[in-house]
Amino acid sequence: MFIILFEAVLVLFFHNSHGYFIPTGSVGIGYNGYFTLTNTTKHTHGQAFDSNPVTFTNSSTNITTSFSINFFFAIVPEHDQQGSHGMAFVISPTRGLPGASSDQYLGIFNETNNGKASNNVIAIELDINKDEEFGDIDDNHVGVNINGMRSVVSASAGYYDDKDGKFRKLSLISRKVMRLSIVYSQPDKQLNVTLFPANISVPPRKPLLSLSKDLSPYLQEEEMYLGFTASTGSVAAIHYMMSWFVNGEIEFPRLDFGMLSILPPYPKKSSQRTKTILAVCLTVSLVAVFIASWIGFVFYLRHKKAKEVLEEWEIQYGPHRFAYKELFDATKGFKEKQLLGRGGFGQVYKGALPGSDAEIAVKRTSHDSRQGMSEFLAEISTIGRLRHPNLVRLLGYCRHKEDLYLVYDFMPNGSLDKYLYYRNNENQERLTWEQRYIAPEFLRTGRATTSTDVYAFGLVMLEVVCGRRLIERRAGEEQEVLVDWILELWEKGDDIIVAVEENIRQEENRGQLELVLKLGVLCSHQAASIRPAMSTVMRILSGVSELPDNLLDVVRDENLKGWAEKPMELLFDVNSLGTSTYTDSLVSHAR
Repeated sequence: MFIILFEAVLVLFFHNSHGYFIPTGSVGIGYNGYFTLTNTTKHTHGQAFDSNPVTFTNSSTNITTSFSINFFFAIVPEHDQQGSHGMAFVISPTRGLPGASSDQYLGIFNETNNGKASNNVIAIELDINKDEEFGDIDDNHVGVNINGMRSVVSASAGYYDDKDGKFRKLSLISRKVMRLSIVYSQPDKQLNVTLFPANISVPPRKPLLSLSKDLSPYLQEEEMYLGFTASTGSVAAIHYMMSWFVNGEIEFPRLDFGMLSILPPYPKKSSQRTKTILAVCLTVSLVAVFIASWIGFVFYLRHKKAKEVLEEWEIQYGPHRFAYKELFDATKGFKEKQLLGRGGFGQVYKGALPGSDAEIAVKRTSHDSRQGMSEFLAEISTIGRLRHPNLVRLLGYCRHKEDLYLVYDFMPNGSLDKYLYYRNNENQERLTWEQRYIAPEFLRTGRATTSTDVYAFGLVMLEVVCGRRLIERRAGEEQEVLVDWILELWEKGDDIIVAVEENIRQEENRGQLELVLKLGVLCSHQAASIRPAMSTVMRILSGVSELPDNLLDVVRDENLKGWAEKPMELLFDVNSLGTSTYTDSLVSHAR
């Protein structure tokens, strides 16, 4: 009996006349120094053949001798419930099997030579993958193959227990060390293969499978070689060889394995494990950095939104200053649904001050231009100091980044233009003459006026009394420009009252209407020299002075220099004209 132990080195010598094993492919050293036919590489195969040949035929009688072979093995798969592909014990006429393929060919044959009679190869396969093309019975079986991968006989892995004769299933990929006994009887021309756990010393009496066939035709070569092969596919597995025993006669030796009967799990590649650890650590770090950055950014934005920058001009001007956060909360973040309207300098939003029921209107404008800042300062310095029942009250202001904010009382009835121009139906309220105009007190308490102020004042008077825009594209050609139309009616001697809005021209206020129309034309004259001083306008509206009889000539003559500078004798007292109808403000009605 010859005993070969595969431990510690790749090149191992047989006792007595046997040589050493020649490794090919993925053969190496695995756990505890055990010999491995494959490693963690996928789609590879390994072969290990005895360097010295053996002879199965007696040279004098030409009769094939009986033999028995026992070896210990174990398969450790990459995945606990899946293996690929398996291993085999091989008797071959050549030392090694050149050209063999991995995967389903187990490192024995390839697609070209599979099944050829000239192979003269006998293999006992331990298959852990079901290959339909070879007629495999399952993915956990033992088979006898001759010259090809299709087994001539096979059986699911297991053994018959000598105690009760029952069949015990075994998993070839359980990582448990097992023993395979191969016994060929030439007299009986029968090959018996028995699989059983390594902790059973003597092979069970009943073999796992038997093949009644004369093997001598396949063993006639003068020199035959013994070896082991294994392969992997898309799933890797480590195929271990621990030790083997060869006998030139039928024998069922008692063998005690005497070592660990189950091997450790499939080892993960250190590089892959390192990559995984690094990837996890990097991912966690990036997530942590991202979260920290996001939290910091949110706090920064909140701080930046609430940050108030006090500039020199803010110390000098204005009433109460609001914090930006107050206005942001009041307008629900300046959302579109809070938008009341848009103007030349920005948008107006509706809001409610936190902690109270006070409704406000917030005008937001930009001060990135000099004009915007000047407008902002003007509103704060004038309107902010005024408290009048006919004026919209400026509650305060705010500056945040590039935006400026003015906070007013909210006007639930809308703005003046809504009542003058946007009458969507006949039932909408119209303004009477007493409700239209104009509050000269505002101008009297403001800064010194200029000729452009008088011009704008005249246009506003005409818009209010006529109830239309200064330029109406949809009107007739002669009525398109309001000032020109009124002047034309005046020059022709027609009734200028026709320019007044219809719903107020029927009232008994003809004298007042004519005065406002003529004064509006005079104030909005194209020549600055023709326009009266604001003090003169105020005296006329107050009933202290009256318009001159030759006013039409004055309006026509653009070369006259400042009629307001002429002697007061040109004007005469009209105390009979009450002034209350001129100065009652429509704002008190339509705030």
